[in-house]
Amino acid sequence: MNKSSRSVPLICVLLLQLALVPTVDAADVPIRVVALSEEHAPGTPAGADFARFDNVQIDGQSHVVFKGTLHRNSGGVTSVNDIGIWQDSETGLILRGRTGSQAYGMPGDYKYLGEPIVNSAGAFAFKARTTSTIVDRNAAIWGGLQLTKESYTAPGTSSRFADLWYETQAYCQSKSGRKAFSSAYMSQSPPLLPDGVWAEGSIFLTDVILKSEVLPGVADSRFSFSRHVSMNAQHYVLLHANYWAIPPEPNGSGLWMKRGTPLHHIAHTNGQAPGLPEGVVFQEVPFGSLNNAGDVVFPARLSTASEHVTYNDDTGVWFGTPGALQLLAREGAPAPGTEEGTVFGHFDTNFDRSARMYGADEAAFRTVVEGPTGSFDGIWIGRPGTLRPFLLAGDPAPDLPPGTVFTSLSSIVVNESGSMAVLAYAGGTYGVWAHDSSGRFRLALARDDVLEVLPGDMRIVNSFELRTISNGQDGLGLSFNANNQLALVVGFQDGSDGVAVVDLFLDCNENGTSDDLDLADGVSEDCNGNLLPDDCDQGDADGDSRSTLADFGALQTCFTSDSGGPIAPCCSYFDLDRDGDIDYVDHDMFTDLLMASGPGRD
Repeated sequence: MNKSSRSVPLICVLLLQLALVPTVDAADVPIRVVALSEEHAPGTPAGADFARFDNVQIDGQSHVVFKGTLHRNSGGVTSVNDIGIWQDSETGLILRGRTGSQAYGMPGDYKYLGEPIVNSAGAFAFKARTTSTIVDRNAAIWGGLQLTKESYTAPGTSSRFADLWYETQAYCQSKSGRKAFSSAYMSQSPPLLPDGVWAEGSIFLTDVILKSEVLPGVADSRFSFSRHVSMNAQHYVLLHANYWAIPPEPNGSGLWMKRGTPLHHIAHTNGQAPGLPEGVVFQEVPFGSLNNAGDVVFPARLSTASEHVTYNDDTGVWFGTPGALQLLAREGAPAPGTEEGTVFGHFDTNFDRSARMYGADEAAFRTVVEGPTGSFDGIWIGRPGTLRPFLLAGDPAPDLPPGTVFTSLSSIVVNESGSMAVLAYAGGTYGVWAHDSSGRFRLALARDDVLEVLPGDMRIVNSFELRTISNGQDGLGLSFNANNQLALVVGFQDGSDGVAVVDLFLDCNENGTSDDLDLADGVSEDCNGNLLPDDCDQGDADGDSRSTLADFGALQTCFTSDSGGPIAPCCSYFDLDRDGDIDYVDHDMFTDLLMASGPGRD
């Protein structure tokens, strides 16, 4: 069917239990609404409604954190208190902080709220500034427990934190919940505001890089400041830092990695570019992407001062570890997997649109290539020596009419489990396609899809907005979790917005294969027709998302011996303890489900 006119079912947590599962049409995916504009913002007075959303992130338990803006001039909302941070839970949305409200553990009210960051374990934190008139005590980082604030002594110094940078990449949180951030601190003597990067140890912040510290790999240089940091599950900290150099050496910037005590050099401006002739140096080294193994990938611009570099080949992508950096791809070089004469075009050095570490040990990037018949978009994955195309403009577009191909690829987002979501155009359809590690490739959400955002409230999708910077391993804000759930802002044609979670590849029976493949391969049954494996519909034979007396009747025909199966066809939803039989243990468990269904049982 043509997905541009499809109707996609959606669960709204404002009204329904998270455990409910919708009935879906073939090739559709479940979508859950977390919040809607023009609806009341929980934790605020009546009349205070959401206006718009941003910075949407998701943890490993499907809970969403986001920053929301409220409509002014209603419900007591003004320019002083119109922004808040909310966290999703099984019982609904919880307000975690709001401008104009008392700042936890600090003097004054919240004045500016930075972007919240949540990790896969569900720990979240956010930076904020308060209305306190004590200049060096009006900013902090909040989380489950307060981490640090400007009045705290900066470890490794005799001074206090003075400013906590608000850029998105100036703060991160590892999978275990440890944090790293960059900050200025108030020195006791000039200069008054030196800078540093702190990484959280097991008890307090111990790893620190301070202004004037020598940076390895750059002769006669001193650390200036860093506003870009990330940290993996092994607590390796990647930082992008500016540095001072002693004349005649120029100042510059580069990438370093903190692994335990030593600081390791990766690359810097005016430094030799690995894999290229002697004298070819970097002109620009932006922030990079870090994985759990300590690999880094980043795009960079080369200086055209060398005879080996022109404006047609002055960008590239590098991959590796400190001391073992390799050239992955270069502008003007042949693009693997394409027809002869096709070369890579310009590589974007903007971090939001550049290369990402992908899966356990590979990188992924999107770029334009130039071929004999013109230019087109492509996505490549791999490492040096194994680089290969993942998706090219002109490839068939799944879930659209036969003959429909991708016409352009706009951006990618990857997760820790090796899945990728691609924002792309195919024919006249703009949508999000998803590819998981088992090879399944599908259209998840498209412009002009019709969503039932509330019972009887149908809205037409117009746009999507999602974060693309994290790979799920770097401690940065996560929009795509390891369960293949994508959190994003959906814009509708009527001008409203919603925060939604798309379950790209459900694996409800946790057998390591997406539910779609279980059904397609005959591994699981779907006798009640809700497009979920029956062993996920525990106690629900008729697919109405409840355990009822009608289901109890079906249970009577499915009993096996206590010694095990085989379980009869269309009976697996009654193996509630999943031990391979349907006996009185399952009967008792079903009775509990039946009683929990309450009034209105069939």
